[in-house]
Amino acid sequence: ADNAAHIEGRVEGQRIVILTEFVKKK
Repeated sequence: ADNAAHIEGRVEGQRIVILTEFVKKK
């Protein structure tokens, strides 16, 4: 369960980075 939460956190972090880059391009 702890490992799954860790993976979810990584995915969420990558999502934020992608969104930030998308906003910067605009």
